Amino acid sequence: MNLNFIILFIIMFFVACSPKYEVQKTYDASNMKKLSINKCEKHENKCQIFCHKIYNQCLSDAQIRAEKLLPIYNKEYQKKLQQFIVKKNYYDRQYQIWINKYEDIKFDYQYYHSKCDDKNDKTYECQKRDYLKAKLERHYKTKPSKPWIVNQITLDDLVTQEESKCILKCDCQSQYDRCFLQNGGKITYKRFCIENCKDD
Repeated sequence: MNLNFIILFIIMFFVACSPKYEVQKTYDASNMKKLSINKCEKHENKCQIFCHKIYNQCLSDAQIRAEKLLPIYNKEYQKKLQQFIVKKNYYDRQYQIWINKYEDIKFDYQYYHSKCDDKNDKTYECQKRDYLKAKLERHYKTKPSKPWIVNQITLDDLVTQEESKCILKCDCQSQYDRCFLQNGGKITYKRFCIENCKDD
């Protein structure tokens, strides 16, 4: 067994079995004025409102952005479509040549297979059958590969694509924490085990 695999397995085992922790925050506002607490909460609410407004605006504008992008994608699609047509025509010609030869070999193979007596496989017919079977297998491996079909992107596809770029990441909690600390509050952090905990 590969040594690197063994080492990786051991590391993954210990990581999987290691204790998992969560951090709990406790807010102490005993030294804060009520006005200061309200100010921090107000700032956090403003942050949330502004963040969601930007996010919703991004979603609303997704249709407009998609409509502007559609002609660009359509132009690229037409270019790829022409390339696909050329490749497809070439493939069709090559495949027809390949299938004709395949059928010829197959026909000969079936003929000699019917003439071969398995009780005496040293005969010309049996040797010819085995030769044609191997030739048929080799020829099958040369089968031309069909070109990939070009898919045209739709307006709905682009809208979904643009909407996926809209990310709701406000980070308002950290702003509240900074305000809380700057105005005399205290925040304590306590780590506690939630999984694979070991008894002390």
